[in-house]
Amino acid sequence: MQNTFDYVVIGGGSAGCVMASRLSEDPKVSVCLLEAGKTDNNNETLNDKYHGQGGPLNVAEVRDRSFLTDHFIDACVEQGIPKNPDHNRKLHLGHGFSLHATLLHPKSRGTVRLASNNPKDAPLIDPGFLDEKDDMDVLVKGLQIARRHRLS
Repeated sequence: MQNTFDYVVIGGGSAGCVMASRLSEDPKVSVCLLEAGKTDNNNETLNDKYHGQGGPLNVAEVRDRSFLTDHFIDACVEQGIPKNPDHNRKLHLGHGFSLHATLLHPKSRGTVRLASNNPKDAPLIDPGFLDEKDDMDVLVKGLQIARRHRLS
């Protein structure tokens, strides 16, 4: 087994697996996918043309929703916005806006080291987010571009 990787993806859920798969499409890149979670229980509740079940792109209920999400939804309901448990592939009239920037090719590199020779011990993880100044510069520029488009 090799000691270093170009990318380390933590979590083998649907997003982690897709990320690791896409990264590993480049034969010059080495990818390590770490998963230490328990086996998933099936919580897929919907099955129609927009909601798959049992596959790599299944649609499942959120297991550990943030308490802030519940407060936000409750506040919307108080303002007369009806609660809708399904936001996939439907037109929703009303107000809303989302904006974020993502660094797809960071220069910063983190580390993952073994804490001990016991495989059950959690690894020592330092993601090294934004250690390289260029990474922050790219994110700031991305947000500036997004804000400009938001106002146009």
